[in-house]
Order: sequence, then C-alpha cells, then structure tokens
Amino acid sequence: MASNRVIYPKVLADLIIRERHGQLYTFLGDDKNVVRRMCDEINETYPDYPYKFNYLAEIERIGLPVGAGTILMKYIHQFESETCRAALLP
Repeated sequence: MASNRVIYPKVLADLIIRERHGQLYTFLGDDKNVVRRMCDEINETYPDYPYKFNYLAEIERIGLPVGAGTILMKYIHQFESETCRAALLP
C-alpha cells in the first residue's frame, strides 16, 4: 500500500492541471491576477517557508505559514468568483 507522501504530490499535480484548464475553479474577471498577487505576497512575506505558492489549489490544500491568514483575508473579497472565495474559507 502506498503512503500518503507518494500519493499526495500526484493528487496535487492533478489539481494544478485542472486549475490551469479551468476545471477546478471558475475564474471570473481579474481572479487569476488576484491569485498571482496573493501567492506573491505570501511567498515574499514568508521567504523561509519551505513551499512557494503559485496556485489556488496549493493554498487550499497545503498548510500555510502561521499568520498567512491575514494575507488571505486581504484578498478574499477581491475575487469575483464564489468558487475562488469558497476555496479560501476554512
């Protein structure tokens, strides 16, 4: 039986592919740019965190650094799509 360590990266990779093709979230208007700005701010604010975020699927499924919730709160209302907002809710 495979461990979650082996399976999880494959699952996440699949989710990222689905996000890129618009099959995971409904991006409206400027939503993709909001994701980019939010990921950039998380990565810049926490440069020593072992993971660099690039996709909403990563933010939804990987543990964020302590304190990054304030960054999510800053951006959550900038999304036009409810699916994007819902992905960020705990």
